[in-house]
Amino acid sequence: MVECVEVMLERWKPYGGKEIELSVASYVEGKDIFQMLRKLTSIISRNAHKIQLPIFKARDNLESEMIDRFIRKSFIDIVEKIEKESGGEVNSFGDDFLGSLMKAHYSVDDCYKVTMDDMIGEFKTFYIAGHETTTGETLRLYPPTLSLIRRLKHEVNLGKLKIPGNTRLHFPVLFVHHDTEIWGEDAHLFKPQRFSQGVAKATNNNPEMFIPFGSGPRRCPGSNFATKEAKIALSMILQRYSFTLSPAYVHSPCEVLTLWPKFGIPIFLHPL
Repeated sequence: MVECVEVMLERWKPYGGKEIELSVASYVEGKDIFQMLRKLTSIISRNAHKIQLPIFKARDNLESEMIDRFIRKSFIDIVEKIEKESGGEVNSFGDDFLGSLMKAHYSVDDCYKVTMDDMIGEFKTFYIAGHETTTGETLRLYPPTLSLIRRLKHEVNLGKLKIPGNTRLHFPVLFVHHDTEIWGEDAHLFKPQRFSQGVAKATNNNPEMFIPFGSGPRRCPGSNFATKEAKIALSMILQRYSFTLSPAYVHSPCEVLTLWPKFGIPIFLHPL
């Protein structure tokens, strides 16, 4: 993570005092994979509520299959590169996320062993989710996902409602994060200080109402990484630059599977 930010900051040097488009793509390895996954999320988003006919393949289906083949090949290339550099020694794969997946792939214990398809699935999740989150008040106002979907395994009582099993529920994260009964009348304002005494105090003793990463056993496994990632990146950036929004900035969050700035984030960099 530190290496990725260092590379990004080096690329920013020529732009001191100039306008630059703030980008979330800064991985040293796998940048092409990330770009292709952005295309895939767009395809998924615009087809989420469409009925697919099995008698023919639409253009989006064909493109998503092509992207999936590209991602698979690119991922395998990265794995093979690590294997070559480590001399095939499992203990030399590293302790990062990919290294841990590779160790599990070669595990002799079937309880921990994962297939190549499992690795690729986890890798996709890591690239999509790990890049699209920030911390604290920003996560409250602009959660990565606007709603959570859960399917009931059996009948449950929710207040006065009796909901039958196998029902799919949509939980509106954005609505909960802007509920004035929980956050106060200033719920629409950006006030980082509301978290100064922790989540419980900020939520009026309802910590389960702050759910940018979900909750319970289905909570996003990358939540801790995302939080640390944001803190590391911001601390490194603020040691070298201050920045202001460009007059060209248009505030227009949009949902493309996750929440994105529709017109990007143009800023002016000011070297310290």
